[in-house]
Amino acid sequence: MTGFIRLKAEVLILFVTIVAISTSFLPWKPLDGMNIIFFVLMMILTGIPHGAIDHYLFSVPKELPLFNARFFVTYLGLMVCYAVLWIWMPFLSLIVFFLLSAYHFGQSQLYYFNIPEHHFLKIFLYVLWGLGILTALLSFHEQESLVISEEMVGQHHLTNYLFREIFPLLFPGSLFLWLFLMILLCFFYKAISLRQLFKENINLVLLLLLFKTQDLFTAFTIYFGFWHAIQSIQKEIQVLHRPERPFELWNFYKAALPFTLISLVGIIFLILLTQFLEAFVSPVVVFFMAISILTFPHTWLMSKIYTKL
Repeated sequence: MTGFIRLKAEVLILFVTIVAISTSFLPWKPLDGMNIIFFVLMMILTGIPHGAIDHYLFSVPKELPLFNARFFVTYLGLMVCYAVLWIWMPFLSLIVFFLLSAYHFGQSQLYYFNIPEHHFLKIFLYVLWGLGILTALLSFHEQESLVISEEMVGQHHLTNYLFREIFPLLFPGSLFLWLFLMILLCFFYKAISLRQLFKENINLVLLLLLFKTQDLFTAFTIYFGFWHAIQSIQKEIQVLHRPERPFELWNFYKAALPFTLISLVGIIFLILLTQFLEAFVSPVVVFFMAISILTFPHTWLMSKIYTKL
């Protein structure tokens, strides 16, 4: 059953991606003017919920109470530390966010490779794949992403240099190095199969076509909401499922509901607060900063979970 559900999810992800790429050949854009609505909808349906059961992932496999003090102190402590870093050193926080996201995205995509989870080479592959994907998206939409980043950290000359000089080189460089290592692992070390090599390269081509043909928000929404979040939800269900205690999709959403609502209320509160204080910060920027703060402890926890898959 798990394999069947995984197959259905992969078919859905590929279908949505191919349809989105195909719309670029139409004389009109089906999501034109609705990309923000699509973005918000997918964040509510999959983006935020996939990180809203972290307390379950920490407690249930160890048969600990759901509201475990050690978990919440660690989790909230990491969030507070990162929030302080955003206030104190925003540019450094942005770099940390890029690197954490690169590692997290790469891990969720490539975790199944036959290499020990904490081996340097596997971590390096995660980061290379994630950096390639992120810098491809940002490079294809340089001006839009630069505006958002400058709102997050201020008009820093290093931000401009990062987006205009570093990312256009990092995008092809990291992916070519990733591909070279993948070929070595496939043909010389037998750590991955030829089928896996082919599959991941097809996935990469589809993502690059998606990023190139769609606007920034639509491309990010399909990648984050479908490719990353849906696949993460699958793995979370897999970790929590037991023959004697089934954990299905409806169980997932029931478990995720409280902290999904808390996260949404918190983000809406921050957006309204910035507007009230006339901080001149766009809702999109507040959302991404809030997500980055939530991502910090979520990445820490998921790195532990993937060792069990």
